[in-house]
Formats: sequence, C-alpha cells, structure tokens
Amino acid sequence: MSKNIQASLIRYNGDIGPTILDVDDKTEGPDGTTKPLTKDMLQQMIVANFPELQNVKDAGALAELELIKQQQSEILQRLNQPIDTQLSGSNVDKLAKAGMESLIFQRSGEMESMVDETIVNIDGECVLESLTIGADTHTCRIMIHPKNAEGYSPDYLQIPHPNGSRLYSVQPIWLNRASGENDFFSLHKYDIESNEFIITMKRVATFANGVRIRIGNQSSDTRNISTNIMVSRKQVD
Repeated sequence: MSKNIQASLIRYNGDIGPTILDVDDKTEGPDGTTKPLTKDMLQQMIVANFPELQNVKDAGALAELELIKQQQSEILQRLNQPIDTQLSGSNVDKLAKAGMESLIFQRSGEMESMVDETIVNIDGECVLESLTIGADTHTCRIMIHPKNAEGYSPDYLQIPHPNGSRLYSVQPIWLNRASGENDFFSLHKYDIESNEFIITMKRVATFANGVRIRIGNQSSDTRNISTNIMVSRKQVD
C-alpha cells in the first residue's frame, strides 16, 4: 500500500513548483519543511491523495483536482525524461539563429612516422564543437591553429611543461604529465600496456577568422590514429 504523504505542493504564480512542504517534518519550523520533489514522492502523492476523483461532487473542486493531477502527471513525465542540458540562449541556439551549419571531419587508420595531416581548414567565423582523437601511441598529437585576420595560423595550442621550462604539443604523454587534463583537453584513456590512448576536448572554442586543425604521429613507427571533429560555421551559399 502506498504511504500517504501529508504534504502541500508549493506553488509559484499558480503553478506547481519543484518542491513540497512536508508538514510532518518540523526541522524548518512548525509549518513543516520544504523538500525537493522527487519522482517517487510525486508518484506516491498522485496515488495516495487523488485515488478517486469521481467521488468529488463539487464541479469547481473536481476541475481543480483534475488540473492538479494533470500537472503532477506532466511533472512526473518530465522527471522520467533525460535532462536537457541545452538552455535557451545556448551556443546551439545562437548558431541556428546565425545561419550556421555543422560539419564533420574524420580520419582513421595508419599514419606514417613523423607525419602531420591537416584535417580541418576553415576560413571565417567558426566554432569547434567536438574533437576526439584515439591512437595506439602516446605521442600522437593535436595542433589547433587559430587563424588571424590575414588567414595565417603560425601558432597552435600547446601544453606547458609542469616546471614551466617549455611548451609541448598536445599529446597523451604530456597530458598525462599534467594530471590528465588542462582547461581545454582531457585525457580520457591512457593505457600503456594495451597502447590505447584517447584525448577529448572539454569545451567549445570560437574562432573569429577561422581555424586549421592538424593531427600528427610523433612516433618512430607507423601508427593507427583516428579522429572525429565537428565544426560549425556560417552557411555557404
């Protein structure tokens, strides 16, 4: 049998809010304690407090109870759904309104020793949305070159040595020395025994004049290196 929760729903501007007032819990005062509204609590309230709406005689009271039950059911349904992390005004919304398009760039398989390949080369405003690289060597590297107003990209993102003496290109071996991540990259996997290494990015990056992204093999042998990159840019007519 479901437990009858003696609680009043908190309302904001007439709508049911995401908390309840538990009148049996006097922790916050004599009127009760405000608690978060969970899926299980809401399910119990629906079953225990509104089992037989057809026994309500007053038409106005019945309509209000029906509305409350409907609102509770809608909240329960939303609690069962995955959380939407894209908020209004988010990067995706702005890109859509600005007429942006998203492009996927990929490569996989063998790469010869001491070779760099250009995977992305975009001019104009763009956003790096996603980047992942996997390899069987801890010396694979990622080079992200922001372009300047003239379209050149002489510099690229690097990792400082822990003692501050120099900079290194973004490689699993150096991310591992930097505790596995910095403000932009994260070392998702570092397995020397099986030679499996994965680097991912932690946040999006916007480039005003374009970007060039290269993937390289700094090993002395041919190695397998794969990457998947998504970039959004202004749609080209």
